[in-house]
Amino acid sequence: MIKNKIVSDTLFITIGQISFFAAWFIFKSKLAKTFSVETFGDFNLWLSIVNYLIVFSGIGLGNSLIYFSNKNNYLITDLAKTNIALYSGFALIAFIIQFFFFQISIYNSLAILTVFVSLLIGVIESKHSVDGHFYKISIVNFLKAILIIISSILITSSFKFEDIILVYFLILLISLLFFITFFKIGINWLRKFKFISFKKYYLYGTKSLALNLMGQTLYVSDIFLLSYLQGSRSVGFYTAAAAISRIVWFFTDSLGKVIFPLYVKGFKIKKITLFSILISLALLVVFLICYLLFGSFFITTFFGDKYLEINFSIIVLTIGGAGMIIYKIISRENASINLWRPMYAVLILSIVTNLILNYILIPIYDYNGAAVASFVSYFICGILILIIKK
Repeated sequence: MIKNKIVSDTLFITIGQISFFAAWFIFKSKLAKTFSVETFGDFNLWLSIVNYLIVFSGIGLGNSLIYFSNKNNYLITDLAKTNIALYSGFALIAFIIQFFFFQISIYNSLAILTVFVSLLIGVIESKHSVDGHFYKISIVNFLKAILIIISSILITSSFKFEDIILVYFLILLISLLFFITFFKIGINWLRKFKFISFKKYYLYGTKSLALNLMGQTLYVSDIFLLSYLQGSRSVGFYTAAAAISRIVWFFTDSLGKVIFPLYVKGFKIKKITLFSILISLALLVVFLICYLLFGSFFITTFFGDKYLEINFSIIVLTIGGAGMIIYKIISRENASINLWRPMYAVLILSIVTNLILNYILIPIYDYNGAAVASFVSYFICGILILIIKK
């Protein structure tokens, strides 16, 4: 019964995720083909910074909302409104800091607005996850996909870098407005609410924040170091390889959105975890076989001949992804029972390993060195979390 629920809910999420991911992949391939490798690298560097800021500014309260929605008789709308109030305050503070201490620019302003809108979308998605309304999340992902495809068609070589990030922001903004109007969120949410001041709510969020920051550091440290040591061109090649190698991750992430609320509600954890890991790894193997057979054609079709040299990095990162799939699933289980220290230890060791290997390998092997560093650190992450779990 529980497996059927996981499969059906995951299908809802995954169908939406597939459409979004496919559209996003097409969008990135359009950028890669239309602009230079350096410009493509600059966009992905900006996106990495924004994603890092989203994790930091979210202070883990998305997971707190899900975790405490089944505890202490809190109204989920109060939890959601509290998060929105805090995020609005953060955005205002960010604009004030920019006004007084930094040069006001489209680059910085769009980064702040993108982070804010992304956080609001995250709050609404968390609420729908708790309610089990995964079809609503899928509908919005379909909308995002449509908007991204339209943007991909409209983008030309005449676009400037600021135009590209503006398009990205508008996609998120329209998706948020659709979420609010189509599902009539605003009608009930305008009423007075009780601001959550419960200490454990923020403590749980802080623990989740620390974990998410470390996880994001593991993912993007390669990009930052490549940018610093080698430049935008290397970032462009590496992020293209990462985009292809992480195709299967969208399914694991979809699965994570489904199983975390189930964990919190007390369903049998071990069976869910094993089932989730096995199905994700099976998909990874299928993807790897398909890539080994048709990889060159795939790269040429979506990114162009100039990206054919990233073949080695794609294979290495794909295989290393097995470790992260295991970690992603088990981390959801541990978070549901408020168990954080094992994950902190695993991530810290993986990050340190990744940084050391990157400093050694990048000057010698460029972005291929970064791929090898990620491969090793991802596997350390997966193997150690399995050992600790046992």
